[in-house]
Amino acid sequence: EHIHKGVELAAADNRSLVLFSGGQTRAAAGPRSEALSYWEAAEAEGWFGLPQVQPRVHLEEQARDSLENLLFSVCRFNELTGRYPQTITVVSFGFKRRRFQELHRAALRFPRHRFHFVGVDPPGLTAAVTQGETAHSAKPFESDPYGSAA
Repeated sequence: EHIHKGVELAAADNRSLVLFSGGQTRAAAGPRSEALSYWEAAEAEGWFGLPQVQPRVHLEEQARDSLENLLFSVCRFNELTGRYPQTITVVSFGFKRRRFQELHRAALRFPRHRFHFVGVDPPGLTAAVTQGETAHSAKPFESDPYGSAA
């Protein structure tokens, strides 16, 4: 669903780019990055009836965690456009809102008023997932904004 939402948002703003972000983080996927798997999913769905977005979709295939997803996407945007983004919209699972909006955005010193988060949670989200987000995924970034102590 978050892939669909990202494509939908880009269709509403012709000046935007979509950066699918994520490296080769799962051995079972073989040499396929998370970013490429998102592209393939969008392609398989016919770009959700919005094929005009496809030329503005690019991949960032090096990120290994959520901070790198954001940081490397900013760098990739600069690589593609020759400038840094004026605004950033992150589309991810809603339970990751605090991690992106408060921790990662602040680590990059990106202005709060130019940063937007759109949360799309998977169906059947359990309390254990949200507790795991707080206890494990966000925790390394609370004590060190760059997660290097993890």
